[in-house]
Amino acid sequence: MSIPKHRLELPPEAEPARDFIEALVARYESQIKELKQQVQSLSEQVQSLTERLKKPNPRNSSLPPSSEHPHGKPPRKPSKRRIRKQGGQEGHKRHLRELVPIEQCGPRLAAFTGLLMGHFRQSKRRASSFLSDLLNILCSPAWTVKIQNLVSDALSEPYCQLQTELANQSQLYVDESPTKQHKAKAWLWVAVAPMFAVFGIFANRSRESLVALIGDYSKIILNCDRAKMYLDGPRLQWCWAHLKRDIQSLIDSHDKQVKRLGHDLMRQERLLFEYWQRYKRAEVNWKAFRRLASPVRKEFNSLLLRGSYNGNAKLIGFCDEFLPRKDHLWAFLDAEGIEPTNNVAERALRSAVILRKLSFGTQSSRGSRYIERILSVSETCRLQKRNAYEYLISVMKAKFARETAPSLIPLIQDHAAAT
Repeated sequence: MSIPKHRLELPPEAEPARDFIEALVARYESQIKELKQQVQSLSEQVQSLTERLKKPNPRNSSLPPSSEHPHGKPPRKPSKRRIRKQGGQEGHKRHLRELVPIEQCGPRLAAFTGLLMGHFRQSKRRASSFLSDLLNILCSPAWTVKIQNLVSDALSEPYCQLQTELANQSQLYVDESPTKQHKAKAWLWVAVAPMFAVFGIFANRSRESLVALIGDYSKIILNCDRAKMYLDGPRLQWCWAHLKRDIQSLIDSHDKQVKRLGHDLMRQERLLFEYWQRYKRAEVNWKAFRRLASPVRKEFNSLLLRGSYNGNAKLIGFCDEFLPRKDHLWAFLDAEGIEPTNNVAERALRSAVILRKLSFGTQSSRGSRYIERILSVSETCRLQKRNAYEYLISVMKAKFARETAPSLIPLIQDHAAAT
């Protein structure tokens, strides 16, 4: 047991008990030090919580409603007023105007209208206004919904083919974002392969939703974040972009011990990505890159081990998350062609997130199916450098002729054969 730094001044009668008193004082000083550290940690947590509570939101500032997490809005108080159904109300005078009969809707018009509401992220009302004002095609928002359902039905088979093809991939980039279906919480998922992407809307952010989207992934390397629904995957590549932000939070800590480890980890992260960029620019080959990155991998893992045993609660929690599954950080070093980040999936999801902010989600399961299919076609055509409008025209021609819709799979196979 440590002894006090300064010799205690004791009365003569207490001198025989000096060793006991000094040991007791040292014990209390140690406890006081531990309590101060706990108080500091709790103070940081309270400060963080206070800052989050004071953070401006659409209800206490001029921020737009779309800036708020769709699942973070407080539940509304139940209204005593009678809840009105959507659409025209009972007793409402009906207004009619001559519209284009749905059976006379041409393939190009259907394809264009479908792209307006999905690929170009326009609302039903704006789409109908565009068609009426610019193209002189009399229509209404309800008519555009009928076209949406027509396009969605036509894309059903090509979408199912793409989704089935996911299970045949060796590696996928996967991500998810919150959305809404009518008034219920939902999650929009995406799985991106080298030449195609598949979107899916599910009720929750669970492993069941992941399986529903991509099927059996036991032999697939998944680029993903560290969310728990991915953890049973045998081969994962955790996103280093997420990890970099977590390391930065250590650097921003008031605890010097935490800050120091954060700087040490960030130094290795920067060195690793310096080597990675050299490899991507073809300045070094794959073997040379692995040789350069090997010491970084060893040092990074050693730093995690150091943090796990240093006695600091915050560092222990941080490091113990990674140590049992540290191999998930390095799959991109063990197999060529794997990216160290999940930016591919995040880029694919960005357009869908903008659409959600503009539309506040979907209003029905049919609307969700349409969004899944039109976004999958839009992103797949982008990856294949293919004109989404021309492809959708061919799909609608097949629909009106009652023929099989053209598949996007042949282009995937042709690309694989060429490479």
